[in-house]
Amino acid sequence: MTFGHNFDFESYCIVGKIVKASGNVYAETTRYNYGPIFFGIQGLLYTIASLTKNVRLAYRILMVLMLTLVDLGITCIIAKKYSWKKSLIFFLNPVSIIITGYHNQFDNIAILLMLIAGMFFYNEDKKWSYKEFFFVLFMSLSLITKHIFFILPLYILLKKDLPISKKLLYSVVPPFLFLLSFVPFAIGNKMALEGIIHNVFLYRSFNNAPLLIDIYEMLKLPSKFYIVVFIIFMTIFAWICRRRRFDEIILLYTMVLVTFSSSIANQYLAIPMVALSVFDIGIFRYIYMIVTGALLVYSGDGLNYMNHYQIKEFFFSSKMYSPSVFILFIILVYKILKNDILSSNQKVEEIGDNK
Repeated sequence: MTFGHNFDFESYCIVGKIVKASGNVYAETTRYNYGPIFFGIQGLLYTIASLTKNVRLAYRILMVLMLTLVDLGITCIIAKKYSWKKSLIFFLNPVSIIITGYHNQFDNIAILLMLIAGMFFYNEDKKWSYKEFFFVLFMSLSLITKHIFFILPLYILLKKDLPISKKLLYSVVPPFLFLLSFVPFAIGNKMALEGIIHNVFLYRSFNNAPLLIDIYEMLKLPSKFYIVVFIIFMTIFAWICRRRRFDEIILLYTMVLVTFSSSIANQYLAIPMVALSVFDIGIFRYIYMIVTGALLVYSGDGLNYMNHYQIKEFFFSSKMYSPSVFILFIILVYKILKNDILSSNQKVEEIGDNK
C-alpha cells in the first residue's frame, strides 16, 4: 500500500465522505457501481478514519487491513477444506498481494461470502435443514457486496442431483434480495433510481475482451456484441459443469468469468486465484502468477515500473491482459479435460469391476 494507489481509492474517498454525511451514494456520484454493503463498509471506515489527523492515510490503512483479513478468511477456508499448503499459495501469491495492498479492490469479500455459502451450507439432500437458510443468506450477501456471481443461478438451475425446490430457492431468492437491496435508496429519489440503473446495471468497464479481441477486430464486430459472446460461453460452461460438485463449480465459475469476460481491469485477474491455488494444475498456477504479477508491477494502472519504451508501450495498451487471460484459458481447458478423462476412466473401471 505504500507504493501509492490508483483511481479506485479516489472513488472510495468520495463514497466514504457521502456516506459519512448520510448522503445517498447512488444519487450523488457515478463512481459507485455495486450493491449497498460495500458503501456501508466504506462509510464506517471513513468515519473511523475521520477521528485521526491524517484521514486519507488512516482510511487507506483501515481498508487494506480489512481486505487483508478477508484474504486471511479465504486462506482459513482453503486450509480447512483442502490443505495448508494450498492456503499459503493463495495468501502469498503476488497477484492477491498487489490487488489487496495497492488496488484495494474488494472482489475478495464477495468471494469469501460465496465460499462460505457453497462450502459450508450448500445442501442437495432431499431433506431440509438450517443449511438452506444460511446458503441463501451468504449467497445474497455476496451478490449485494459485489455481483461477481450474477450468472451462478444459471449453474444452479442446470445442476444435476439437486431437487427442483432447492434449485428454485438457491437460484431465485438471492438475485431477488440483491434487487430488493436497492429499493430503500431508490424510493422517492429519481436521481438515485437513474444512478442505480445506469451506474450499476448498465455499467460496463473497458470493452477489451482479452481472449477474443483479435477475432472480434478481424471480424469487425461491434463492442456491444462482446457481452453476448460472454453470456454464451458462461451458459456453455454451466452445462459442462452440471455434474460437478458445487464447491468445484464455484471455483470453475471464477475462471470462466475472467477467461471469457468482455471487459477486464487489473483487479479481475485476482478473482480466479482461489481456484488456481486449490486445483491440481501443476506448474500452470505458477506461470499465471509470474506473468500476471509482472503485469501488475509494470502496468500503468498498477505499480507502474517501466524499464524502457517498448515495455511501457505494451503495458499501456489494450492487449496487456491477453497473456494472463490466455494462460487462464489453457488452465481451464486442462482442468476440464483432465477431470472428464479421469471421470471416464473411473466409470470404465467400475463397469469392469461389476462384470
